[in-house]
Amino acid sequence: MLLGDPRPEARMAIPELERRMAAGDLSAQAELGARYGLGSEVKQDLPKAIGLLRAAADKGNADAQFFLASAYAAGQGVPQSDIQAFMLYEQAANQGHPGGSYMMANMIIYGRAGISPSWSGGMSHLWTAAAKGYPPAMLLLGAAYEDGNAGVVNPRAAAYWYRRYLNFIQDPRAIFNLRRMIVQGVVPYEPGDPGDPPDAPQTPDTVQKVKDASKP
Repeated sequence: MLLGDPRPEARMAIPELERRMAAGDLSAQAELGARYGLGSEVKQDLPKAIGLLRAAADKGNADAQFFLASAYAAGQGVPQSDIQAFMLYEQAANQGHPGGSYMMANMIIYGRAGISPSWSGGMSHLWTAAAKGYPPAMLLLGAAYEDGNAGVVNPRAAAYWYRRYLNFIQDPRAIFNLRRMIVQGVVPYEPGDPGDPPDAPQTPDTVQKVKDASKP
């Protein structure tokens, strides 16, 4: 389960999920499938996981499509296939699933499923996922703006996405990157940023003021 996952199913106990699945809730079925796949709160059972996910995915459930895509990407319970994974991620993304958009972006950016690596090709999907509050997309988008992979170096945009990401996860990577930009004076310190505010730069004007203040 992703930290900060807003889905109510992610916080339900197994008996509640089973009750809801029996009543026809496809989202509960997808969550159960994911837990059987991971062995979370239940004994891992990959055939059962894939069966639950495939049945819900075939009925159009975006969560199930996303989880089943992840199984294909990892080769867990099914033969590994980036092409199958990409197709399922795309189906989920087309229904507004931010994880599907993020994984499409990731596969395009890094060149999987027979796709030539392309940051420009993946940026729109990455933006969609980040704007919908998907934390991994925020981290990658921040790095893209910091490094220039977004098409332009934009420290303020990088800091914005790092800060949004840190609202979900206190990740040392984002803390280090944001703190480095602040210390280097690339972006201003804001309340709530990691670490203490850096010392004010010693310009000739401030040095003169200090000297004047020291006079009796």
